[in-house]
Amino acid sequence: MKTLQAVWVTSLMVVTASPLQAEMASGDYSVAFNGNVNVWDLSGTTSQELGNILLDYSLNTDASGKLTGQGHFYFSDNDSGDQISGPLSFSGTVKSAGTVVRVNLNIKMNGEGQVQGAPATLKGTIKENLEVDELDRQLIGAASGKVSVAVVGLGRHTGSIPPIEIAAPIDPDMTGGWDLSVNLSTNRTAYSGTAAILLSNGRSFPLAANGSYAVKTDLSKLYLKGIELNRAITLSLTTSSTDGQMIVGKLSGKVLGQKLRFPTP
Repeated sequence: MKTLQAVWVTSLMVVTASPLQAEMASGDYSVAFNGNVNVWDLSGTTSQELGNILLDYSLNTDASGKLTGQGHFYFSDNDSGDQISGPLSFSGTVKSAGTVVRVNLNIKMNGEGQVQGAPATLKGTIKENLEVDELDRQLIGAASGKVSVAVVGLGRHTGSIPPIEIAAPIDPDMTGGWDLSVNLSTNRTAYSGTAAILLSNGRSFPLAANGSYAVKTDLSKLYLKGIELNRAITLSLTTSSTDGQMIVGKLSGKVLGQKLRFPTP
């Protein structure tokens, strides 16, 4: 497989002693994006602590950046012996604003247990507004919500959960890096073929590829779009090919709800 390097065209020219012969792309190429333009997949199993409430859950991120998940919560008070636990569900979105990746999560809890020795039920909602901390590979931000507890013989009490700072780990395999593979066939100056995005955690997304080649500029325009459930993924690239290598000069698009641009403005 030919090697595809995401570098500046001018950088390649500086380290090349003599001019390279441009050509139309054809065949297999791959490019690794490691740090210059990241994609964050929050899928995986993790946990959070919200005061004396522990959340254990699994999340899934789809191609559009929609988050869904489920798990369990556990509330306990060692002093009083009160305990309540039950299932929880997640919904939310991943979006980018410039170079910041923002995550909004809505959590619903529904559990039962004991309070002051009496049977009790709990219903609660929590909203989390988070950002991806790329350096420490975690989600940081704040959570707040509302909880209603009904205790046999004591009635129902509803209260607010005050803002709590959050620092939740991201799957250690998720580094933000990703690989793009492309297989191209040519028909004069037109391209068709397939492509795929491979994330650092092993998830992959198949894409359809098409585009065109301009003889005058020796540049190719490639357009990649997700297949079937991955249709929300789109990428546009401007590339050049020399001596069996493809150089990505520009890239823009949207993957897992995150807007990508290379080089970064």
